[in-house]
Amino acid sequence: MRLLNSTKANEIRSFLGFHSAIPFGRAASYYSSVSSPSLEITSVYFPSRDGEHRLHTKRIRQANALPGTASSPRPVCLLFHGALSDGRVFYSVKSQRGLGCYLARTGNCDVFVADFRGRGLSRPPVSSLSNYGQHELIIDDVRAFSDGVAALVAREKGEEGNEGHTYSARQHWLAHSWGGIILSSALARNPSYASSVASQVWFGAKRVISVKSWEKVFKIDLVWGLLFPLLGKIYGFIPARRFKLGADDESLPFLSECSLWVRGGRWVDAKDGFDYAAGAQSMSNYPPTLSLAGEGDRVLGNPHDVLSFLKEHESQAPCPSSPTTVPPPFQFRVLSKRGGHKHDYDHSSFLLHRDCETDHFPLVLEWIRKHITGENCVIGPARTKSQLIASSATPQPRSFLLCILVLWWLR
Repeated sequence: MRLLNSTKANEIRSFLGFHSAIPFGRAASYYSSVSSPSLEITSVYFPSRDGEHRLHTKRIRQANALPGTASSPRPVCLLFHGALSDGRVFYSVKSQRGLGCYLARTGNCDVFVADFRGRGLSRPPVSSLSNYGQHELIIDDVRAFSDGVAALVAREKGEEGNEGHTYSARQHWLAHSWGGIILSSALARNPSYASSVASQVWFGAKRVISVKSWEKVFKIDLVWGLLFPLLGKIYGFIPARRFKLGADDESLPFLSECSLWVRGGRWVDAKDGFDYAAGAQSMSNYPPTLSLAGEGDRVLGNPHDVLSFLKEHESQAPCPSSPTTVPPPFQFRVLSKRGGHKHDYDHSSFLLHRDCETDHFPLVLEWIRKHITGENCVIGPARTKSQLIASSATPQPRSFLLCILVLWWLR
């Protein structure tokens, strides 16, 4: 195999959408140095329900910050990563940048960044012995993180939770990419969770990838559909870190279950047949959710597919005359230059770019704050149907050429 220099290799991986394969510490060069309150960043572990996993969270909060009060509560934020990733997409310990650090520093939030089982600093790591998939994340991990954080915060406030783990501090759930699908599935399966969730914010959360382009053919059909299963047969899991194809590894069951949905399969559980779509559509107390998509996200979180996932929560079929109508309680916004933002963000840059903290992170914080007080928060409407279609299926000339380049590189 021919070797490319690191710059060229990173350019190719960036095109492929594997931005998270670059350590956040290196990506911290995106950010400019600013004077800010000192942050306290620590690790907290919670046991999984089966007792076989230690689930890691990175807790981020202002050092020596005053606790919240009844009239001005301190927001508790729980952040979830997506596939082939871990919690580091939200923070850097060294530079103290990223969405998690921003919420703690600017919003005085008590932030917990989760590593799903096997990922990040959760133990044991993904290996050929890992027999769990997204089913376990939905039914176990989300609850373990939410209940663990609630109990910890309650103890520190001197509260005592009852047997049903009901605490006064409602949480704000934030997620990147597939993390949003995991959260919505957990809510659909257990509607009682909604009573403890004040709001949600999703970045590039899509369940089905329907766009058609050479870029999609390469990333999804070839890499995800052929290369990953081949690596799985060889190693017994997906060693994405070893081949610089992601920030973390994945188990074979996760790949199998996730692929069924990405390719357009029904929103039902692959293991027990639970109908998540029916569960979500029947909920009367679904938390208010802000869904963000990047204009430059051509495949992994295309605005068209992100909007389509929101429509899966509708109890009735969408009106044909209003295809871009967003069902309540969702709000949808595309981060684009023509929408008033600084860049046409892609699937990673809307979390990693140096301008995030002055561009759309303040909108996220505004959403959280207004759902503490119960105000009606309107962030922004979806774009027109023609704009959505234009951004969803326009193949880029560079896609075909770079596909050929990468295939030659891998020969």
